[in-house]
Amino acid sequence: MEAYAVFKDLAIIIVFAKIFGLIARRFKAPQVVGEILAGLLIGPSMLGQVQLTDFLSQMAEIGVILLMFSAGLGTDLRELIRTGPKAFAIACAGVFVPLLGGTLLYMGFYGAAPWGSESFYTAVFIGVIMTATSVSITVETLKEMGKLKGEVGTTIMSAAIIDDVIGILVLTFVIGFKNPNMNPGRVVISTVLFFVLAVVMGFLIFKVFQMADMRYPHTRRIPIMSLALCFFFAYIAEKYFGIADITGAYVAGITLSSIKDSQYVEQKMDTNSYMLFGPVFFASIGL
Repeated sequence: MEAYAVFKDLAIIIVFAKIFGLIARRFKAPQVVGEILAGLLIGPSMLGQVQLTDFLSQMAEIGVILLMFSAGLGTDLRELIRTGPKAFAIACAGVFVPLLGGTLLYMGFYGAAPWGSESFYTAVFIGVIMTATSVSITVETLKEMGKLKGEVGTTIMSAAIIDDVIGILVLTFVIGFKNPNMNPGRVVISTVLFFVLAVVMGFLIFKVFQMADMRYPHTRRIPIMSLALCFFFAYIAEKYFGIADITGAYVAGITLSSIKDSQYVEQKMDTNSYMLFGPVFFASIGL
């Protein structure tokens, strides 16, 4: 495919995503619903005007990373700590109920299986799949409703992140029963190490950004360095700890949420970056 063909795809995605987003808002639904429907319409399922290429997938990944970074910037750290136990309880329920329900649903269709059999692990694996959450859609919906920065939004966000982490751990344990090469203990240790490192590094990075923010307030260097930090956290989370890159981006946002220019950085992210990559990401879900 010619390199310039991607410009046509981007133009179609952005225009259709915006139009359908506005239509969705007209019917009092989140714009993200319209953007996903736009992806279904212009994608291979219907009109076939846009194909999901590697380039569009990478742009979509950048979009969701920026979305989660922006959500982290808008998070009240004190509120996050206060709602932590409640969010953890919700996350545990959000893993246990789909896991049990998905397993029983599979057995309801294909019959109960004895413990340790091939069918039993298949049923449990179906249940594990159902524990996955769509954090990005949740974040965008809360932003449109103006609930992202309140107690409800913070609790939902925390629960969604914890849900994803627990889901990865459960998946690793399930696969570990079948594959002796898998080491669930290593995954647990890596997860704990990531959050410990995030706290330690986050405190040091926060101090550096705080000093820079006091010396160079409302300058472009702050958002630029913040964006670099977002991508750095996303990279090391996925590469070295097996944690989702969006979790790393969210942690980076939380790290900078208490600097004076956090709202300024958030505004720059929304205006210059997410407004382009966001529609591509949500439309790509429907492609």
